[in-house]
Amino acid sequence: MDWFKTRMVSTFSVIALAMSSGVAAACPFCPTMVSQTLTQQIDTSDVAVLAELIDVPPKLDDSAEAPLFDEAIEASKAVFRVVKVYRGEEALGETREFKALYLSDRQPGEKFLILGRKMPEIEWGPPIWLGLAAQEYLEKLMALPSGEDQAHERLDFFEDYLQHEDTLLRADAFDEFARADYDTLKKIKDRIDRPRLLRWIADPEVTRLHRRLYFTMLGVCGTPEDAKLLEGMLREGTELHWQALDALVACYLTLMGEAGMPLIEELFLKKPDLEYVKLFAVTMALRFHGEEGGVIPRPRVVEAMRHVLERSDLADLVITDLARWEDWESTRRLVRLFYEADEDAFFIRMAVVRFMRVCPLPEAKTHMEAFAAYDPDVVKKATMTWPGLVPSKAVAENESAGAGEKASGADAATRDGDGTSPDDAAGQVSVPPDADSDRPLGESIAAAGGSVADAGDGLSRLIILATAAGCTVLLMLSFWVILRVRSEPAH
Repeated sequence: MDWFKTRMVSTFSVIALAMSSGVAAACPFCPTMVSQTLTQQIDTSDVAVLAELIDVPPKLDDSAEAPLFDEAIEASKAVFRVVKVYRGEEALGETREFKALYLSDRQPGEKFLILGRKMPEIEWGPPIWLGLAAQEYLEKLMALPSGEDQAHERLDFFEDYLQHEDTLLRADAFDEFARADYDTLKKIKDRIDRPRLLRWIADPEVTRLHRRLYFTMLGVCGTPEDAKLLEGMLREGTELHWQALDALVACYLTLMGEAGMPLIEELFLKKPDLEYVKLFAVTMALRFHGEEGGVIPRPRVVEAMRHVLERSDLADLVITDLARWEDWESTRRLVRLFYEADEDAFFIRMAVVRFMRVCPLPEAKTHMEAFAAYDPDVVKKATMTWPGLVPSKAVAENESAGAGEKASGADAATRDGDGTSPDDAAGQVSVPPDADSDRPLGESIAAAGGSVADAGDGLSRLIILATAAGCTVLLMLSFWVILRVRSEPAH
């Protein structure tokens, strides 16, 4: 079961990579599904106001008959008075008092940010409590420039709130950094408070996600002395450092450049028994440098990635990257990997198939035919139900025109009963004997028509069904919470 969980994490990381955009985030190692920032919430609402709580709803009588859903909602609404309008003055009209669903224990006089949708009457969302610091923050937030060319000025403002004691402000500042692009982060290089950043990194109370962001920021503004500090962290290997290993490795390589690669290979990539979570983190860091880092030549990153191909149980972590970066020199190693992988390691075989489908080398077509005869189920799954790279022209034409021939070949392989490639007269798998011979690089993926494909229909349907089920559960849970909260006696 642990093995299966490990493979599923790897699989969904590949899916996320295939479906991601080409713009690098300011924090490539922060969650891609961050919460909406306060700015985004306000910008996407019809009305946004600062409102004062005037009157709270009465507690429901625990002994009374449970009200109907609509009645429970209405009975749980509090009265608010508009203090300031941030958005939607016209939609709000003359309204200065309104009711909104209220489940908090805050007392009248407290201030809240409340957002509304006009449909056609204004439907108010849940109030967001604002302390004095949050009210001041919101005023400054609304005055910030909103243009893309001024995005760095916004980050400069949010940096001061990354470790604020108010959790709302701390979370909003983090989300602003997490959704910004990496080039914007580099524009505030000279304004980042580096000493404070180092204190945050060393603070054990800092969350794992925030530490990832701080390592990324240090990579932008750090010094050679910081690189020595990071090397010590990598060698010590404390739990605190492992929690943000991907960002730590990326930061170290950003400061050291190509000269830092030998240490990463020594400590991680060349270790045959390195734990999955650590190897996954290191490959994430290498992926960043192969795509957006800009300080290490991609061929050197590819060279480091190839070490992972020696891990027959985890090689799929890097195969998609090698295909995207046109590492056709690894083709023969991957062919052997396909046949060496045991039946349980179908993730490996599927990754190899996806690689071979985009490979422009002449022999790729032959390998695909042999794969289809050797393990038709894996080839079918890899080409039909998984997002990945579009096949090269030669492979695509062969898949389209030779479907009947491949079916016959699969039947012949079944009759042979030895599982070997039917087009190999000697009865051996079609692995070229000379792995070190010269290999033509061929044309690029772009020339062959390569691109990143969307997720398959099956995955889309699964997501839709899961979302619908989740919404239903949340609705039922909300109803239960309303009844429970309203029936609790006041303290």
